[in-house]
Order: sequence, then structure tokens, then C-alpha cells
Amino acid sequence: MDTFQHSIMKKTIFVSLCFLCLFTTNLIAQDVILLIKGDVFECKITDMNELEVSYTFISAPNVKYTLKKSEVKNFFFGQTMAQVFNFQMPPQNATKADSTENIVAGQAMYWQGIKDARLYYRNYSNAGTGVFLTTFLFGGIGGFITAVGCADQPPKTYNLGFPNAKLMENASYKRGYITTAHQKKKNKVWNNFGAGLITLVAFLVIVSN
Repeated sequence: MDTFQHSIMKKTIFVSLCFLCLFTTNLIAQDVILLIKGDVFECKITDMNELEVSYTFISAPNVKYTLKKSEVKNFFFGQTMAQVFNFQMPPQNATKADSTENIVAGQAMYWQGIKDARLYYRNYSNAGTGVFLTTFLFGGIGGFITAVGCADQPPKTYNLGFPNAKLMENASYKRGYITTAHQKKKNKVWNNFGAGLITLVAFLVIVSN
């Protein structure tokens, strides 16, 4: 292998490693909790029941915290704090009792949609495989462009795999299911982008020796 080819291969490896470092930030799925007293923070919600919600922080994933649901005003799954203001609150002319009842019922259906999507949504392999092959064959830039395009597109309705069409008629359940399915697709896409980069770098290192 001549000096020019060796130089090109080194640059390709360097660029691929840079993309490998950058893509990992896309794998961290955050949730947001908004408290009644006004505090808001990003975390990862791990479990929820009628009385409590459990969560962890990215900086300490092995440490679990618990909040009473009575302290929480709203949950925002798979979103950042910059997005929570787009959440649709109950109409202002609704009574406090109606608003509270609607929020509690909506949260329950939203959480059910999340749990079902985690269990039933699996039709993301085509997008992941396409990103892996594009990254390996065309390098980090080509793979990154493909990954961004795939990750940005929510799953098609026929790929969602939801267990009950009747439940999807509920707006809260549907939002929870689609949001989680989209996040699963994103994770698969970026995981395969990383796998494609690692495979490409390993291949180039072997060939360059």
C-alpha cells in the first residue's frame, strides 16, 4: 500500500472515530418530570404505579429515586425540557376536578402505551440494517446522513405492531405508543450506525496492516 492510500485510510479511520464519538449522544433517551411546586428535571422513568413513579439519572443509572405521584404535575416521555411546553394541557374552562381526573386517566393510558410499545414494537430491523450497510460501505458521512433520515421518520402505522386497535383510538395511549416506538427505532438506527462504524474501522485497520 503506497503512502497516499495509507494517508487516505488514516483520515477515513479518524473521521469514522469522530462520528462514533458523536453518535453516542443520540442513544440516551430522556424523560422529563414536572412537579406541582414548579420544579422540572430530566431523568429516565423506569417504573410507575398508581401511587409512585421511579426514575434514575443518566449520571447515576444504578441509583433509583422515587416520587409520590401526588407531587407530580406531568410526565413527558422521550422528550427534552425544551419540548415539554408543547404538551397540550386541559382546556382552561375545565373544572379542577375534571382536569385532575383527565390528567390521571391520560397518564395511565400514556404509560400503558409506552409499556405496550416496549413489548410489541419490533419492526425496526429494515431501517437498522440499511444504516449499518450504508455506514460500512460508504463511510461515516454516508451512514450519518442515512441514520439522521431514518431516525427522524416515525414508524409507519403498519409497522407499529400494536396489540389492540381499539386502544389506539385513545389519544394518550396512541401518543405514548408512537413516541416510544419512535424512540426504539432511533435507538436501533444509532446502534447500527455505531456498529457499522466499528466494523468499518476494524476492517480498515486490518487492511492497513
